[in-house]
Amino acid sequence: INNSNEISAVNALAENYYRSNDYRNAMSSLQKVLRLHHQGQLQQTTIYPSNDSLGVAQTLYALGILNAKMNDYESAIVFFREALHEYYSNSSNALSDCDNDYVNEVIKELERELQATEMQLLK
Repeated sequence: INNSNEISAVNALAENYYRSNDYRNAMSSLQKVLRLHHQGQLQQTTIYPSNDSLGVAQTLYALGILNAKMNDYESAIVFFREALHEYYSNSSNALSDCDNDYVNEVIKELERELQATEMQLLK
């Protein structure tokens, strides 16, 4: 079963909510996206990371950003750490070099975001 059309639609909805500063609805849309990606991961038959694995990482990252926007830094940090974990597991799997470069860039960006959020928490 391929959820990609549904994932795209719900992601677009989340983005519209985000743009209109409706972070609560954006968050619930992203949580639905996360569930769809998890279903995709369960149906995966290869050892290679699927789009769903990267989708889980990207969605966790987005949920972290949303939580930070709502000043819920503790939750943001949890989502950022989970996203990092997903990205690390993706980069250690057999991704192509260009995918690996992308993932490594995102990891650096995510680590900066995590550090900045941890600093917010200390204020």
